[in-house]
Amino acid sequence: MAKTKVELICGFLESGKTMLIQKILSSEQMEQYESIAVLQCEEGETVLRAESFRNPNVMLDGLPELNRMTPAMFENLRRERNPDLILIEYNGTWRVSDFLKIRLPSGFELDEVLFCADGSTFLPYLNNTGDMMREPLSNADAVLFNRAAGVSAEELKSRVKSVNPSAAVCREPADTDNYLYNLLKKSAVSDRRLRRAESASAVFLLAVCAGLFAFTVPGFTTAYAFLQGVATAFLGILIQALPFLLIGIFVSSLLQLFTTDEQLARLFLRHPALSFPAAALLGIFFPVCDCGMAPIVSRLIRKGVPVPQAMTFFLAAPAINPVTIASTAFAFPGQTSYVVYRILFGMAVALLTGLLLALRKIGPDQILVGGAPASSCSAGFIGSPRCSGALGNAELVFRHAGLELFGTGRFLVCGALVSSILQASLPVSVFQGKGQSLLFALLAIILLSAVMSVCSTSNAFIGRSLLGAFPPIAVISFMVLGPMLDLSNLLMLSAGFRKNFVLKLAAVVFVTGFLVFWLFGQMIGI
Repeated sequence: MAKTKVELICGFLESGKTMLIQKILSSEQMEQYESIAVLQCEEGETVLRAESFRNPNVMLDGLPELNRMTPAMFENLRRERNPDLILIEYNGTWRVSDFLKIRLPSGFELDEVLFCADGSTFLPYLNNTGDMMREPLSNADAVLFNRAAGVSAEELKSRVKSVNPSAAVCREPADTDNYLYNLLKKSAVSDRRLRRAESASAVFLLAVCAGLFAFTVPGFTTAYAFLQGVATAFLGILIQALPFLLIGIFVSSLLQLFTTDEQLARLFLRHPALSFPAAALLGIFFPVCDCGMAPIVSRLIRKGVPVPQAMTFFLAAPAINPVTIASTAFAFPGQTSYVVYRILFGMAVALLTGLLLALRKIGPDQILVGGAPASSCSAGFIGSPRCSGALGNAELVFRHAGLELFGTGRFLVCGALVSSILQASLPVSVFQGKGQSLLFALLAIILLSAVMSVCSTSNAFIGRSLLGAFPPIAVISFMVLGPMLDLSNLLMLSAGFRKNFVLKLAAVVFVTGFLVFWLFGQMIGI
C-alpha cells in the first residue's frame, strides 16, 4: 500500500506558515499527487487562495484543538478523501513533541517537520519567548526563513544550530525552493525506503561474507583471539569509566541549571589582579564536564569577563575539576604522580594560552557571533518541567543528564573501542625510547585525543589503557590536551564564536601543549 506523506509546518505566530503552504500548493509538483489534504490548526491574517492551486483535488479543513488530532481522525481522512499528501499548518502555541507522540495509523508517514521563520523577528523572539519557540525549533528537520534581508546569514544559522545542530537552514528563497522541490517529490519517501532496504541488505551480505571469510581463512584462530582481546579491553575500560561519567554529567546538569552566569562572572571580576590564577583554579569548584564548558564561557564573556581569562577557565576547568581528579586517581591506583601532573600541566597549558591571548588584546566584538550556544552534550531542548517545586527541579536535572549521557556516551564508547584496538594491535616497542620516538608519540597521541573526543571525567581510564603503547608523558598529554582539543567541543564553541578564532585557539593550544610536554619529556629523559 502506498504511503501518505505528512508534512508538519510549524513556526511562531505570523511566521509565514500560510504563505509557505500557498507556495507549495502553487508549485507544479502538486500535479503528481492524486489528492491533497491541508489541515489548518490556526487562523492567521493570510488566507489560502484556491484559484492558484495546481491540483484541483485539495481539501481544506480547520483543526482548532490538538486533542482532535488522533489516529482515528487520520483513519477517517483516509476513508473520506484517501489523500497521498497531507500538509499540516501547526498552531504556533502547540508543542511539536505532542504531535510526535501521536501514533499515525499504518499507511501514514511523517516525512519532515518544517519550521517557518520570519528572519526580521527571529532573533528577538528566540531570545524572549523561551520554550515556546525553542521547543518546535529543536524538533524541526529544516528551518525555512522568509523576510530575512538585512539579517546576517551567519548569525541566523548560528542561532538555529545552537538549538538544533542537525536542522537544515534555508535563508534565501532559492534555497527554500530547492529544498521543497527535493522534499515534495512523490517518490521521495519510497526512494528513502528503498535506500534503507538496500543498506540493510548490504550490511547483511557483508556480515555473511565476513562469516564465510572467518571460517575459511587459516588465520581465523588468530583473528578470533585478537577480537577477544579487543572485547575484553573495551568492556574493562567502559565499566570502570561509566560511573565517573555519570557523576560528572549529574554535577554538570546541576550547575548549568541552577548556577547563574552573574554568579560566575563576579568570581572573575572581583579581583582583577588575580584574575588569571583565579580563572585557572575556579574549575576545582565547578565540576562541569568539558562538554558543558562551551556555552558557559560564551555567556561569561557576554557578562563582561575578559576573553583571555574566560579562555583560561575554559581550558583549565576540565583538567582540574574534582570529578576528573577522582577518576584519574581511581584509574591510576597508587600512582598519585599522574593526578599531580594532570593538574599542573592542565593549569600550565591553560595559563600560557590565556597569557598569549592577552598579548593580542582581543575584544568580545571581534570573536563572538549572535547568541550563546546550547550545551554540546544536549541532544535536544529540555523544555519546561511538568511538575513544580523540588519535583520539577529534579525532573529538569534528570532530563538534562539524560540528554548529556546520550551526547557524551557515544564519545566514550568510540574512544574505548579505538583504545582497545590500539592495545591489541600495536607492539609496545613502537613508541618506547627517546628523541624522534617521543616526538612521534606526542604528535600521534595528541591528534588521537582530539579525534576520540572522550569526556574529561572518564578519559583517564582510556589513558591508562594506552600505557602499553605510549610513554607515560604522552599518556598525560592525552588526558590533559584531549578535552582542550576535543573536536566536538570546538565545533560547539564555533556556535558562539567566530570560526577563525576557534581555529586559532586550537592551534595555540596544540603548539603550546606540545612544546610543554616535549620539553618536559626531554628534561626528565623520557
